[in-house]
Amino acid sequence: KHWRQDWVYEPEAVLTYAGPDQWVLTPVPEDQRKGAWSQTVWQTDDSPRYGGVGVWTYAQGMTEWASAPTLRPLARRDAVRNPVYDRYVGTNRHALTPFGWVHIQDNLKMSGAQGDDVEGQVIVHEDVVNTYRQWDGYDAAPGDAYWADTQAYWAGVRSLWDEVIARDGGIRVEEEPNAGAVTGPALMGLADQIHAGETTTEAALAEARTIIMDATSGS
Repeated sequence: KHWRQDWVYEPEAVLTYAGPDQWVLTPVPEDQRKGAWSQTVWQTDDSPRYGGVGVWTYAQGMTEWASAPTLRPLARRDAVRNPVYDRYVGTNRHALTPFGWVHIQDNLKMSGAQGDDVEGQVIVHEDVVNTYRQWDGYDAAPGDAYWADTQAYWAGVRSLWDEVIARDGGIRVEEEPNAGAVTGPALMGLADQIHAGETTTEAALAEARTIIMDATSGS
């Protein structure tokens, strides 16, 4: 199971990162919705990561979507190193290729406490290029089996996160360097137990509700 992306056409709102441990449901002004798509990215336990809004363009034969600069939490590869920067301001681009697509990130790694009156300082300017293409040389059967066993559980987990968003107009959940949200290890572990036949979907979802509601009770 990897991070997921949700794409919504002409969205009325998008869940965006707002600083340490906090995501907010941000309205999209009506004049910015026309023809636009939001991209919301979620972590492996379906807790939030970041969201942005952009439009698809087709100039010079290139099909490309680009977001406005968006605030993001540190990636785990950075967070575990305890760096001097504490967030990214990043621009996302997705461009189609004859074989798949390429994902380009333009990230400013920023320091300075959230909410300071002074502007944050850019410590690192990072460009990231990820290329995706279809490949049939990998045995997908283990992943298919995992998903067959756990998809109902993960649908329930997504509903629980949606319940929190509706309740609070966003999500407040503690971030942890090795796992993203602190809920990650427990929620992923419950899915592993379902896949191993050690618990039922219903029992796991009852535990997942307790985990998510306890972790977001400070919202």
